[in-house]
Amino acid sequence: MPQGVVQWCDAARGLGMVREDSSGADVSAERLAVHCSWPLVAGELVMFDMTTDADGTRADNVRCLGQGCAREATA
Repeated sequence: MPQGVVQWCDAARGLGMVREDSSGADVSAERLAVHCSWPLVAGELVMFDMTTDADGTRADNVRCLGQGCAREATA
């Protein structure tokens, strides 16, 4: 499962951007694909599945690692 770092997140739009570690590719992450506390925080470590379809590549099944897990437990 790829890992990456959250680049930005717009809670009002329900959209964020994650940079995948191994390729450096930026992939979008929609609110419904995030399985940890929302909104994501820039710099947060996440793991996710990458899905490619006619609309491009996106992050699915996004799970927070490290800092996000602690934030999730206290939220």
